[in-house]
Amino acid sequence: MSVLNLPIYKMAHAEKISVVQRLKNIIDKYEFDETHLNELMADLANSLNAIENYLYSKSCTLRSQIKKMDKCRDMTLRDFGACVRGAKNHFDPIKAQSASYLYTMLSRHDLGAKRKGYDEQSTIIRSLLLELQTEKAKQALKECELFPFLEKIAADQDEFDRALLNYIENTANSENQTLSSLITPVLAGIKDLLWYINSRERLHPQTYRAVVAELNTVISEYRSKLQARMNRQVTEPEKARDSTAVEV
Repeated sequence: MSVLNLPIYKMAHAEKISVVQRLKNIIDKYEFDETHLNELMADLANSLNAIENYLYSKSCTLRSQIKKMDKCRDMTLRDFGACVRGAKNHFDPIKAQSASYLYTMLSRHDLGAKRKGYDEQSTIIRSLLLELQTEKAKQALKECELFPFLEKIAADQDEFDRALLNYIENTANSENQTLSSLITPVLAGIKDLLWYINSRERLHPQTYRAVVAELNTVISEYRSKLQARMNRQVTEPEKARDSTAVEV
């Protein structure tokens, strides 16, 4: 029983890394005491570690900017909330009334101590900005001498959006460029490893039968996924053509 053919070059980068890691883990489990096999496994492990280290460092660098801008907008909102709460007790009744109006608005937008996810927080801030830009809210901000906060909150949100977009674009570019070059030795490594397992299985079928069966189970799973994807790519355009057909 030979190892099945693995059409790994048709897979997306994430799938390639996933299937190689799973196949390596299976072979690791059997602890074969063979020098050349262990050398192949070590080379493959080094290639996978290089990808993991790259993705981690790339993610940390880009995410640090997002976290920085997220912290900045949180601090601005916190300062704004503190000023509004303080103005509620102002001796000038007009300022106190305006501050109460702004405080109610802030409470309605749920900008409390419980931290939201990036997307949810952005949605809440944009909703708050829309309300702060109404004439009544602008007047209240002026009465409380807090109008500069409107521009600061908007500027912080814009900076956060730019940082997030930069992260998404850089992640996509890295997948298409640097990641591709790092995956090349991984693909070569798993090809050599499976070829070696095949050759040893032909010489020692009893020793390698179990590991080959496990490898084939995983390979069959990915082959089925690829086939299903290819079938969808064929049928979906046909369905689209059928849906746009004109009866005569």
